[in-house]
Amino acid sequence: MKRLTLFLPVLASSAVYAFEPTPYIINGTPANISDYPSFSSLYYDNGRFYGNYCGSTVINQDYILTAAHCIYGDYDSMLNTWVVPQVTDEAGYLNGQYESVRAEEFYYHDGYIDSSTEKWPNDIAIIKVSRSLSGSPDYRNLLNASVEKGDLPKIDGYVAIGHGLVNGNVDSDGILLQTSLIFTDDANCDDTEDGQLCFDGVRVGSHKNSTCNGDSGGPVYRDFGAGYVQVGITSFGPENCGDVSALATSAFTDVYHYETWINSVINGDEVPKYHVVTSGTTRQLVENATSQVKASSKHVDGGSSGGGSLGLLSIFALGFLTLRRRFL
Repeated sequence: MKRLTLFLPVLASSAVYAFEPTPYIINGTPANISDYPSFSSLYYDNGRFYGNYCGSTVINQDYILTAAHCIYGDYDSMLNTWVVPQVTDEAGYLNGQYESVRAEEFYYHDGYIDSSTEKWPNDIAIIKVSRSLSGSPDYRNLLNASVEKGDLPKIDGYVAIGHGLVNGNVDSDGILLQTSLIFTDDANCDDTEDGQLCFDGVRVGSHKNSTCNGDSGGPVYRDFGAGYVQVGITSFGPENCGDVSALATSAFTDVYHYETWINSVINGDEVPKYHVVTSGTTRQLVENATSQVKASSKHVDGGSSGGGSLGLLSIFALGFLTLRRRFL
């Protein structure tokens, strides 16, 4: 039986940035953000260059859920990460159309392994923002806390959303897209672990429905009868997004499996791996375990806006990361 033997992270990788996975939506249609109010984007913005590098979801006004590989080992990115809720059109970031808040604390699961050989187990992270999001959003009820992996129906109707590469692994126009996925057997993803979910997609034209480079850290939802609930976090997938010869198109971190860990973080029972300290015009990323400064910046915030689309290519399709100039 043919297996999906080359699964790669769905983020963005480059020689400069340690991003590994990044999926983009294949065979997508425009998404209505009112159906998915918890969706948010992670932007890199250092005052000179900016770009969207991963998806995420809002847990509540202070905490954001994403994939560990989106931030792991990339100190400069953590120092310059902004959380931007409900981005539907990336062109609106630079003109301040969306609220954006700096990331301040970074948590990822102690069991995370940043390895393609190991298939990125425990690929889950939480970011605490530097100030509470406006409107005091609380979307904890949109995280799956009732249906364990073994009880998830193996049918279609699961929906992944994100910004990223589209059919043919090319840039989209920056509009938030959605695509329908099918929950399938672990064996089709080369035997994922208990904390991972394997998905396939129907074939439309020359591609299957899929996530792709750029969608890492974003959600897959399921409507169990009372609206969409997030069941997974985009983690990794085959080298060619939407490959019709593959038995599956993408693997996700199982939200239900990590309910206890998520609650432990937002209840203040976990210590962040890294945090940002600001003194005057200097910002520093500090590793908690060693108290070492891992990155520093003199960037002074000019406001809470920024935007654009990183020309990110995931380890799906190895490439370099392109940032846009922040000030034109």
